Amino acid sequence: MLPILYTAELDLAQADMPAFYDWFASRHVPDLQASGFGACACYRATDGGMDILDVYELPDTDAFKRPRYLEMGKRDSYAAAILGRRTDKSNTVYTQRVLGGTRADAALPIDADWVSLVRFDAPAASAAAFEAVLRREAARLSKLGAFSLRFAERGPDHPTHSSHRPRFIALAEWAARPGADASLTALLEGSGLSGITNVKPFTGYRVYPWPDDASLRR
Repeated sequence: MLPILYTAELDLAQADMPAFYDWFASRHVPDLQASGFGACACYRATDGGMDILDVYELPDTDAFKRPRYLEMGKRDSYAAAILGRRTDKSNTVYTQRVLGGTRADAALPIDADWVSLVRFDAPAASAAAFEAVLRREAARLSKLGAFSLRFAERGPDHPTHSSHRPRFIALAEWAARPGADASLTALLEGSGLSGITNVKPFTGYRVYPWPDDASLRR
């Protein structure tokens, strides 16, 4: 069984980014890993979405109920000041499927310098049809540089953080910034499927476990 995919997004002023990066890398990620989280990554938006997208994988939603996780806020005296500067946020839990990729094991934890994704609402039949489109397009996207392609559906909300994000998400991992010919949004919008609404794209480069490095933005 694949791990749960969990995303946390926030809007934050540029001046507050350095403090957020320091807290995320030095305090928040160690707390999450001690609470049973697996992959922990943070991406800075270049196109679409909120300013910051944190992407996590964890074995199951029971991780949210364990004492170590529930007591994290008591131990972290810095979080309130850092996160209090957010102007928007959303935390979303997904069950995921890996559709393809060029890595030896495409189901390896998320580990990419760039990610692109598209979220959307749709009837179940249209979502299944788009998943089939992604499977057909996996080889082409791999040739363009995608080394993992995932599709996921929202699960139960986080116990204390509800989400306002769409029901479905497709996510691709890249070693470099994806081009327009690799757009998941264009694939969705060109699929001709009915009932697709609330389309929310995002493209971003990794800032954890890397610093906010200008060389990654190319």
